[in-house]
Amino acid sequence: MGPLVADRQAAREVHLVNREFSMKSLALKVRHFLKSEDGPTAVEYAVMLALIVIVCLTAITAVGTQAAAQFNNIATQIGGF
Repeated sequence: MGPLVADRQAAREVHLVNREFSMKSLALKVRHFLKSEDGPTAVEYAVMLALIVIVCLTAITAVGTQAAAQFNNIATQIGGF
């Protein structure tokens, strides 16, 4: 084996070790997240965010409908459409 082949093989082995380490690290982080109290808190924040989005969309729809009606009224009064 030449020096380049040996270097490539060593680099490949280091990459595999790093990949295995990162997978174990990820598994430990997920396990810690599931055991900790942060999980329910994250769910609560997600529910609050969903409710805020629903309220915002409802308000935007209501304002948009009223604005469209007002613009149509003005257009009719000035002899437009």
